[in-house]
Amino acid sequence: MILTVVIAVITYFVMKRITDSQFGKVLEAVRDDELMAKTLGKNAEKMKMYSLGISAFFAGVAGSLYASYITFIDPSSFTFLQIIPLLLIVVIGGLASLRGTAIATIIIILLPEPMRFIGFPSSMIGPMRQIIYALILLIILIYLPKGLMGKIKLK
Repeated sequence: MILTVVIAVITYFVMKRITDSQFGKVLEAVRDDELMAKTLGKNAEKMKMYSLGISAFFAGVAGSLYASYITFIDPSSFTFLQIIPLLLIVVIGGLASLRGTAIATIIIILLPEPMRFIGFPSSMIGPMRQIIYALILLIILIYLPKGLMGKIKLK
């Protein structure tokens, strides 16, 4: 667990450095308006390949941490119910927000912990967690459509 936290902190600061750099600004320009970025002389396809490579690297780091945690990788271990918290983290944090995603991750990871002390039977904890996730998602989508710290306005 300590290794995961250390790697998560290092990853956050590396991603922060990338997004604050000139390269990150070009990637933002390509994301926001590809035609404008091309007009300014930026190679949008090349930038997309770089961003794909960077995201693949960090996905590989996350995958290796997950593999070392569960000690066995099988396609059946990735279900839709495991994707819901990840999507919830992105929606709560907001699109294009590194800080919002980090805050949302902490919220979603710590959210099930108080349910241990409420006294629900063990058969209700899983469904209650899903209900709480759904309520949080609805509240965020109604009152904060961009997420906590989203930079992109959804159309």
